[in-house]
Amino acid sequence: TTTTNPQRGATMVSSTLLAVVGVMLFSTMALAELAELAEQAKSPTNAQLRNRGWKQFGDKLYKHEDRGETWEDAKLYCAMVHGAFLASVHSKKEQIMLWTLAKSPRRAGVWVGGRRRSTGSRTFVWTDDSDWDYEYGWGPDQPSNNGVGRKDCISLGHKRYRTKGKMFDHDCDGRQSFVCMRHLRKSLNPTPSSDLPNHWTTPKHGNYNKKNGISSTTTTTTTT
Repeated sequence: TTTTNPQRGATMVSSTLLAVVGVMLFSTMALAELAELAEQAKSPTNAQLRNRGWKQFGDKLYKHEDRGETWEDAKLYCAMVHGAFLASVHSKKEQIMLWTLAKSPRRAGVWVGGRRRSTGSRTFVWTDDSDWDYEYGWGPDQPSNNGVGRKDCISLGHKRYRTKGKMFDHDCDGRQSFVCMRHLRKSLNPTPSSDLPNHWTTPKHGNYNKKNGISSTTTTTTTT
């Protein structure tokens, strides 16, 4: 006959409830922090942004976000939290600057703002609607998936592959860090919003494994 210890059972229930409450509080705090950033991004001076870690290059400011997101969520994060775009690339110097800013990732690529005009299209566009005027940034044999599959978004390659620091087409659902970009001329930037998606507080968002360069909830490996 098995005897149940009432005190032990009560302790286990209490521990479970505390854990659930703790997760809920953490999620609320995380979302509140992002909302506060969005509020701060509505009217900052460019000098204030530089003091917050943004790097000026030409007539734009850039910031690397070391959190694992899909391309679409990275785009939304830049727009809603920072009033910014995913970075566009228009020169070799700018490309090197972006890769350096992202600390030359070892395994994961770094999202930038380019993607195919439509699924499988051979034409690429930038999310800030700037001209596609730089064709020399592609890695060897890139883009590699013209016309087929899901490699519709552009990333800068990691150290271990031939695409090191170069542009390559990648599955938009992969989770990578990313670089946001703001124009010094504020009227050209999107408007931040504190009405952030609740799913950004779940483990799949922001739970970025710096050692492996991928979300700790993702088992796929970046290959190019």
